[in-house]
Amino acid sequence: MSKLLEFIFYTLGVGCTPKPFDLTGWEFSAIEVEGLDFESEIGVSLLCAHLYYRILRSIPSLARTWWSSSKDRQLTQSVEAYTDKWFSPLLIHSEIDLVLTQRTSIEDVEIKTSKVSREITAKYVMDEASADIIVSFPPGFPLKLVEFKTNSGGRAIG
Repeated sequence: MSKLLEFIFYTLGVGCTPKPFDLTGWEFSAIEVEGLDFESEIGVSLLCAHLYYRILRSIPSLARTWWSSSKDRQLTQSVEAYTDKWFSPLLIHSEIDLVLTQRTSIEDVEIKTSKVSREITAKYVMDEASADIIVSFPPGFPLKLVEFKTNSGGRAIG
């Protein structure tokens, strides 16, 4: 996995050029491989962006392990910034959408989501008591783990 990720970031120019590949206007979360021109730099870069997206979506723990254990601080900082700019918003919105579509009616539990603040809140109310938990997606998600906190007087954990 290490060599694959290093190749992906090298191809995208992350950590090795001042201006990595700009994904503005490109749909890289779902691409048709047959439609890519592998003779062009853009085709290879889009394939690498798609592979990185699939890694973050399917096996985020492997990407996180590589990122957290890398000795190259310049590369890991660049990867975190690139991930936060291009990949985290898609992945966070996908997770929040999943909560919204999978939400079932659980008695006395209210679920709220916010794509802007990157949070999911679940609040349980019984009689006059209540408890809540807030799941916060940090910048750089899923390279960084979600954080759990509460407004019910408990301490934050992460």
